[in-house]
Amino acid sequence: MGEWSNMKKFLLIIVLTTSALFFGTGCLTAGNPAGMGPFGGLITYTTSGFSAPKLNGPKEKEAVGEACNTRLLLAGIIYGFTSGDATVRAAMRKANIREIYSINQTHLNVLLLYGRQCTVVRGSIDPNIVIPEP
Repeated sequence: MGEWSNMKKFLLIIVLTTSALFFGTGCLTAGNPAGMGPFGGLITYTTSGFSAPKLNGPKEKEAVGEACNTRLLLAGIIYGFTSGDATVRAAMRKANIREIYSINQTHLNVLLLYGRQCTVVRGSIDPNIVIPEP
């Protein structure tokens, strides 16, 4: 009985140490890069801009493309996966944008278990130009 109790204590120490490392180093909070806005433990939604909108662009042929990646952690910190393509090129391709006016990013984090990072590209479109796949 004493041996089982020692094993439980050991496992608890391992889990707590691993959790502290993930939380403390930011490995668990991917999707909100350091220095880019506030971070909350329950829910975080931030938007950050990387370039100013072009003021004299043709507003009638303007489009917005969004490309996202998603992170989902299952069973605490043991299992998880990330999927998606949040590149500028993917966002341009979705809206058929040929000239970029602005690039922004949005970050959503819920309970450190679900995260989404999106790249939002605004620019002019040309229906005759198709952005090729990489």
